[in-house]
Amino acid sequence: MDQRIYRRRGTPDFPMAFYWATAGKNMNPHCEAECHPDIEIAWVVSGTVTMQISGVEKHFHQGDIFLIPPDAVHCRKGFSPDAGTRTLVFSTDAIRLPPEHFFQKEFVQPLIDGRLDLPPVFRPDHPAYESIRSYMV
Repeated sequence: MDQRIYRRRGTPDFPMAFYWATAGKNMNPHCEAECHPDIEIAWVVSGTVTMQISGVEKHFHQGDIFLIPPDAVHCRKGFSPDAGTRTLVFSTDAIRLPPEHFFQKEFVQPLIDGRLDLPPVFRPDHPAYESIRSYMV
């Protein structure tokens, strides 16, 4: 039986949400693990953040952008006192295209299925970094 509690983000017409979190304000150091069919893209604006994603502990630093794929169990394990993150959470419905569309076949469906081999973190020296970060500002 699926024990997940799922809260749809945004509206049916705009199925996404944007979160800004800072240490001491709305970053809970005892964050419970969550799992949902949405995709998360998080940018560490300041400080450091430690996450557990699919059972692997990962450390992210100021400037890092990381992706949490659909249905990955994840939890914030810790953060520095100066930590700040911006996170975009969106339904795969927001990027779903007709099945025959090349972008659906080559990117969207492999992302949803967990077959897309993306880097675990995008740093400023990655060619796609500025393009991704521009949507997070």
